[in-house]
Amino acid sequence: MTTITTDADPVQFIETNNFRFGYWESPSANSPHPPIIMVHGYPGRPHDFRFLFPHLTEFRCLALAMPNLDISTTKTNISTTSIVDRETAIVEFMDSMNIEECILMGHSMGGPMVLSATCNHPNRIKGLVIISSVGAQPYRVFRTSKPRWGYKLITTPIIGAIFKPFMVWVFRKLGFPKGISADAMTYVLHCATDFSFRENKANLERCTHPVLNISSQDDPYVEPELFEEIEELVPNCTRLSFERGGHNPQRTHAETVAHTFQQWWFKCSNIKNETSKQN
Repeated sequence: MTTITTDADPVQFIETNNFRFGYWESPSANSPHPPIIMVHGYPGRPHDFRFLFPHLTEFRCLALAMPNLDISTTKTNISTTSIVDRETAIVEFMDSMNIEECILMGHSMGGPMVLSATCNHPNRIKGLVIISSVGAQPYRVFRTSKPRWGYKLITTPIIGAIFKPFMVWVFRKLGFPKGISADAMTYVLHCATDFSFRENKANLERCTHPVLNISSQDDPYVEPELFEEIEELVPNCTRLSFERGGHNPQRTHAETVAHTFQQWWFKCSNIKNETSKQN
């Protein structure tokens, strides 16, 4: 395991069979709670969760950099673009960190990844938090940006080189950070092309874990009714909605998000403990 320093906080790295994962960790000594593994969107970075760290001191928090987005890298030819592919990467990170059980937190496109991991590894995931998560239907920006066509253009010889500066401009206009490389943007388009809303809807319907669904009414990328639909599909869903908070309420309302999470988790833990005693 190695550590490097960026302009903000130290990013640690750990090698696995298929990946070199970067992550931010906020340790909590002798915490009685499962660690929280935080998964960003596409594009996104572990930095997207840094505002929560000061308010979650009772929890060990690990913000994971997903592969091929400028921090974590892929060492083999393993596929990493579908929902299940990226879920597999999360589980490989858990294994490498010797984390048997955890709480998963996913932001934006990270939501479907942590949802898939929860459905396919139910005994290892103790709770699920989704923030501004992609839901069961194509959202506003997905429909208007037409990522499938963008990926076809960017990967077409000759045309791709001409189209790349336009792709970068579009990502900037959508509000994504300037630090994201053109290669990472191309990878995001590939992931969007391989994304299945049908699969994500099926996972929402079969999720039996407690879910905390956090969003904002003024999200510029996803319509509020799509966040509400998640609540209708998930049997055990608690919703926290802000009137104003944009696409990153974990940043704009960090203290409230952390406080609500802790209340939700303590309630879930008590219910589980009572159930265990009865059995």
